[in-house]
Amino acid sequence: MTLATHAVVGGAAASLFPSHPVMAFLVGFSSHFVLDAIPHWDYKILSKFANSDLAMAANAHGSKVSRTLKADRYFIYDLLRIGSDALLGFLIILLAWYPVLDANWKILVLGAIGGILPDFLQFVYMRWPYQPMVALQKFHLYIHARFRLNDRPVIGVLSQMLVIAVTLFAAKYLVGF
Repeated sequence: MTLATHAVVGGAAASLFPSHPVMAFLVGFSSHFVLDAIPHWDYKILSKFANSDLAMAANAHGSKVSRTLKADRYFIYDLLRIGSDALLGFLIILLAWYPVLDANWKILVLGAIGGILPDFLQFVYMRWPYQPMVALQKFHLYIHARFRLNDRPVIGVLSQMLVIAVTLFAAKYLVGF
């Protein structure tokens, strides 16, 4: 899933716990793994420095290449795309709750951060492949859907838009907004 989808679902799930910030963060964090278990589309990371598949494969073979990889010409492009993706998710969740934003914007942001954090922790694992990052990475890979929509970007994007819409509708219905 894209970071926008993870952020929106994490924030929407967190809205169910408006006075419990720790629970809001944890439910956002947990939502990441639920979403990753669903077949989905991800955009390709072009930079060798940020490509988790390359770095993790290097670590798995004991060569520790991931710590020696330097930022390449695609790194800034990937950084901008990833940042824009996450920002889009934050904007969607905040705009969806705009009428009542003053009361729970921190809860929404905590849930959104929790929703995207596991993917950031993959990058941490690539550079620091030790416990507890190893256990978290193994779980992340285990829970991930085996079937991917990476060769079907239109279906992948549309399915994530549907997940966002259904999640926002369900959360707003449950919150009573």
